Amino acid sequence: CVFVWDDQAVAQLFPKKFWIELISNQDSTSGRWTTFLNPSAQKGKPTLVGWVAGKDAMRMEDQTDGEVKAEMMSNLKLMFPDIPEPDRVVITRWGKEPNVLGAYSHYVVGRDFLDDSSALGDPVGRIMFAGEATAVTWYASTKGAWLTGQRAASEMKQYLTADNVVKRSSSPETVVVEEFDESDLSQPGPHSNGIQGYLSQDDPIRK
Repeated sequence: CVFVWDDQAVAQLFPKKFWIELISNQDSTSGRWTTFLNPSAQKGKPTLVGWVAGKDAMRMEDQTDGEVKAEMMSNLKLMFPDIPEPDRVVITRWGKEPNVLGAYSHYVVGRDFLDDSSALGDPVGRIMFAGEATAVTWYASTKGAWLTGQRAASEMKQYLTADNVVKRSSSPETVVVEEFDESDLSQPGPHSNGIQGYLSQDDPIRK
């Protein structure tokens, strides 16, 4: 859920942090909307992005936009009493998307995620795979999905124009293809340095 304010002064109400952990109301909404991303500097307008997960996310998708906004503002006003109503609200419901079902790739205990991500991107015969889950350190990002789509398209072109097998390089983050800049995927992604890499405001994916 994204809140945007046109009044630049609203940004002064937020702490100068990329992530904000909120104090939660002691009521039925307690613990639901407590984590907010603050990309105001990158967006050029006061902006907060609220995160919700698990059963709370499933419940939220059955609510109206007004109900979601009211819950979020209740928690925000507890910590920022002077915060005004947002000028724009954007609410995503990825769990309702039949081709997505609310999930994106993430680390699982006991698995080597980078190896798994690389393997998911391997062609099977003439079938190519793309998506953020195949982007190795660019997983869970729009850029990762975009870059792997370019990679898969280049792989398909190579299969269609030559009767040979795509040979992957020794690096799990690159692929030998024509007309594809493999350096885009081989450069460190937002997750290459763990959570700190993801949270860095200087990360290229944030620009």
